[in-house]
Formats: sequence, structure tokens, C-alpha cells
Amino acid sequence: MKILIILSIYIRKVVIYIYREEGKRLMFSKPLKYFEDQLSHKHFIRIHHSYIVNLTKIESFIKGSGSYVCMSGGQKLAVSRRKAAYLNECIAKMHKII
Repeated sequence: MKILIILSIYIRKVVIYIYREEGKRLMFSKPLKYFEDQLSHKHFIRIHHSYIVNLTKIESFIKGSGSYVCMSGGQKLAVSRRKAAYLNECIAKMHKII
């Protein structure tokens, strides 16, 4: 059984794009909230109105005006001002566990 490793989930208009670790992209027509509810809150976090990311696949978090994360697949994704502090807490907790 092959395990699907999700890097990030992105919504554009009404289409959801799931970016996988091996570089493939899947498309769905479900709301982003559906995936947010289905995924483990231990490993996935909503960082923006349009993005959910896998915490274990964040390579760096650039803070400040226009904050963003760099993902292991090369994506740079915006982090909303409201979500930045919570993301920082989650990353800190994850590093304590590892």
C-alpha cells in the first residue's frame, strides 16, 4: 500500500489542488474546510484562507510583512497575518517533539 504524502492544499476559485511529495497534483471540487476537517491537526494547519500545509514539510517560515512558508517541494505560500503567530507556535511545538 502506497502512502500519499501531501505537501499542501490550495484552493483557486472552486477547485482544490493537492500537491503531493512526488510532484504530482490532484484536483477536487470539495470545499477547503472538508480537507481541513479530515486531516490531522497534529500535522496540517491552515495558514491562509487559500492554503493548508503539512507542518512536517515546511522548510522555512519567513516572518514579517508578507510572511510566507517555503515548502520542501519548492512552493512559497503566503501566511495570513492572523495565522502567523499560531503557525509559529505549531512549528515550535513540532521541533520540541522531534
